[in-house]
Amino acid sequence: MLDDESKNCIPGQLPTFGYTAGGYAGSVAYQTGMDLIHDVFGNPLDAGLFKCDPYKPECVCQQQVFGRVAKLTLAMGKVWLKCKKPGLAGKTPFTLPITSSAELAECIHNLGSINSVTADTTGTIADATTQLGEAITNFCGGPFTGPNDPFGGGVCAGLTFPTLGDCLARQAKCRFCKMENDIDGITVDCGLFAGTTALACQ
Repeated sequence: MLDDESKNCIPGQLPTFGYTAGGYAGSVAYQTGMDLIHDVFGNPLDAGLFKCDPYKPECVCQQQVFGRVAKLTLAMGKVWLKCKKPGLAGKTPFTLPITSSAELAECIHNLGSINSVTADTTGTIADATTQLGEAITNFCGGPFTGPNDPFGGGVCAGLTFPTLGDCLARQAKCRFCKMENDIDGITVDCGLFAGTTALACQ
C-alpha cells in the first residue's frame, strides 16, 4: 500500500477528497480489527476468550464465528472497492466520475446505487451474512462446559441464533462504516447504515 502511495500520490497533485495518507489508513484498519474483536469478545480480550483445552466447544464456536465476522467485513470491503474504483474513474455503470466526498459516500449507503454496499447487488454481503448464521448454528449449539457463553463478554452477550447473528453482523457493519469514514474522509451515518444504535456506531 505504501509503495503504491509513493508511486501514485505526488505531493501537490493529491486528490481534494477521498484520500488520507497510507500510514494513517493502515493504522485505522488495524484499530478497526481490534475494536471489532473487542465488540465480539469483550475488553480485556483474554477475559472473553476460551482456551480449546479444556473448553473445546466454546473455543471452536468462537473461532468459527469470528472467522465469519471477519469474512463479512472483507465482503463489504470488496463491494465498496468495486463501486469506488470505477466510480472515481467514471467507468461503467458510472457515466461521470465521482467528484466529491458526498458522491463517494453513496458507494456505501445509497440503496439506489446498484454497486453500493447497501444495495449488495451481487449478494456478496448477503452470502457472508448467511455463512455467519450457519457458523452459529453449526458450532455454537453446545453443550458448553465453561461458566459463560462464548460471547458473554461482548456487546452481543446473552443472545442466541438468529439474534446473535444479527447483532454480530450489525457490529461488523458499524466498524466497517466508521473505518471507511476515517480512511476516505466521508461522513456516512454508520448507525443508519448498520441499522443499529449500538455503541460501535455512536
